[in-house]
Amino acid sequence: MQAGAFATSPGSDESDDHPITAVIESLDIDVLREVVLAARCHSLGPSLPSDLSCSIIAPPKHGSYNLLYEACFSDGISWAIRVAHCPWNELQERSMRLDIIGQEYISAHTSIPIPLVHAYDCSTNNVLRRPYAVTDFVHGTRLVDVWNDASWWTGERSKERLLASVAKHMVALAELEFDKIGCLDRGEADGSHHVVPFPCAFDEEEESGIPNTLNFGPFESAHSYYLALVRERGRYGIVGTDRLAMLRMLLATLPDDRFDGPPFHFGHPDFDSQNILINDAGEVSGFLDWDGLCILPRQVAALTYPSWLTVDWDPGAYAGYKENPPYDTEADLHMYRQMYNASIDAASGGRFTDITRNSHVVSSLFVAVNAMYQCYDILDKVGTYVFGVEETVYKMYFGLRRSTWLALGPSDIAQFTGERPSSRSVVCEYRLMSPRRI
Repeated sequence: MQAGAFATSPGSDESDDHPITAVIESLDIDVLREVVLAARCHSLGPSLPSDLSCSIIAPPKHGSYNLLYEACFSDGISWAIRVAHCPWNELQERSMRLDIIGQEYISAHTSIPIPLVHAYDCSTNNVLRRPYAVTDFVHGTRLVDVWNDASWWTGERSKERLLASVAKHMVALAELEFDKIGCLDRGEADGSHHVVPFPCAFDEEEESGIPNTLNFGPFESAHSYYLALVRERGRYGIVGTDRLAMLRMLLATLPDDRFDGPPFHFGHPDFDSQNILINDAGEVSGFLDWDGLCILPRQVAALTYPSWLTVDWDPGAYAGYKENPPYDTEADLHMYRQMYNASIDAASGGRFTDITRNSHVVSSLFVAVNAMYQCYDILDKVGTYVFGVEETVYKMYFGLRRSTWLALGPSDIAQFTGERPSSRSVVCEYRLMSPRRI
């Protein structure tokens, strides 16, 4: 059971355990209790019991970015306080604020079971000297722990029922419509909401040494957003220009042009089984980990397939997945996607069926541009799907490496000289580029 946002499972071993331990030791349990009690008192108002007390369960759970303490009140209610343990800066402060504004908007306009935010401070200028958020504590069983446990899916519990429950909530999320791609902000003066730029394109400055591109967007079409992402990725030099060109062409072609413009929707930032809690009946009791919440194109937002149903479209991830049997075969995953699309169809009265149907192809490319170390395998998979033969994909790479298109400068005029490499050189380089040699 857990609530809040985690990039790793609670209690996992991490190389930076000592810094986390130092943060835990720096936090005063009594001050944590006072913060949570103050939030509860504000929530209850005049109906506050005079003898209400609170205990903090320690040690906390922890993930890559946050500590999570459960707060148990004397009247039987449980809340959570999530405290950031990572280094903090203005970019992270702004990102956290926009995340919470989005979560509050979802809570106010839907009945989707996400942790309700009761109090927060995105700065370090508070009694904890760290950013924190006080939320509901969501109870349930993590889906990741039972999805492949056949003994759990008995009686009224079924995967079909579970997927229908997920689809119902995602259809509700898709009912919230916006005119731009970006993040939701709120005016402090009048409380009105509007879409603003992403805090940054990719927060990789610390790792790459390349400055972040701040205030990215907002965008008015899926195509302009995808193209800007690929262009931005080119700054980092991690992936060859041939792969970036292939990614650019596929993202310009495969997303359904019927859904290029508004409306746009929120999407769960990490729509995977470790972030879904289910009750004893096998239905969703909570969606966790909303850090990075934003408004996206429809085929990669609320109406995309859950990530655990599309893992076979990420060959590297699927290879790791198969190392821990039992696991879903590609046929199983295709069947579950059919089941989920039927659930979207039923929940939306057919309005959203076409958006979901082939969204996994687009979402795999979206993963490729956002997670560069998965890019090569995904491009090979999607490229083979498009061109029919893997050999053709590698011949495309060969041609793109010699393309004058990629070498064209911003002030250049395109020219084609008609020069072509010999067939022998094509065959030799193709052999060097084949999967067995990469």
